Amino acid sequence: MHRARDRHKKLAKIAAHGSPNYGHQRDLLGAEIARHDGDLASARDLYDAAIDAARTHGFTVIEAIAAERAAGLCDEEGRALLRAHYRATALAAYRRWGAEAKVRTLSSRWNTMESAGASSSAPAAVRDIDLSSVLKAAAAISETLVLDDLLGRLLDVV
Repeated sequence: MHRARDRHKKLAKIAAHGSPNYGHQRDLLGAEIARHDGDLASARDLYDAAIDAARTHGFTVIEAIAAERAAGLCDEEGRALLRAHYRATALAAYRRWGAEAKVRTLSSRWNTMESAGASSSAPAAVRDIDLSSVLKAAAAISETLVLDDLLGRLLDVV
């Protein structure tokens, strides 16, 4: 952890000089340090900052990794709605990056986790939700800014 903190300090110095190539890395590493230290609110904020900075400056792989890690944090905290958002963001970013194998792996893992955690006492409508379709719909929403395009993509997914 000492090496991570040293690296974080170096990234912070470089990013302070206005270089957009390092801000997202600083934020992602800062999120991991905060998570390790138990400061989960700061970790969530730093994951969000990393995702936004990476997306803004075209670092799609960092956007994907930060969203995947944020989804894991939300899973640990039991925040299902936020977890679904971050999972969809991660899948969309990995897809934009061209990492289809990673998309398949995560989709499979997350579907398995959801199935294993499903409660038999859940209402039938909740048990019958297709997680894959929900994640695809959320990814379409996060990628599409034009309402007509969004509605078309959602209809294709569902």
